[in-house]
Amino acid sequence: VETGAGGFILPNDRVDVLLTRKGGGSGARTFTDTVLSNVRILAIDQSFAVNEKGEKIFDEKINTATLELDPTQSEVVALAETTGQLTLALRSMADIRTVYEVG
Repeated sequence: VETGAGGFILPNDRVDVLLTRKGGGSGARTFTDTVLSNVRILAIDQSFAVNEKGEKIFDEKINTATLELDPTQSEVVALAETTGQLTLALRSMADIRTVYEVG
């Protein structure tokens, strides 16, 4: 899993799932589309170390993200995986508050 969040995605965070793919034809362009929005992270395969100051330093290489999806969303992700590269983008805390207030 690629991430646009610099290693800061943690369980219970909300992300958008982005698909980047190349268009067909001559002079093919690259496109990025949001395939799912505001998805909850259940678990993230992320390691960290503690430096001499006692601060956590996160490893930016994430191999697996477990997302909370319904069956239709799972199908969207499975299809998107075959089409291009998936990226996770961390959502703003302001967006998350709005979802909880409305819901």
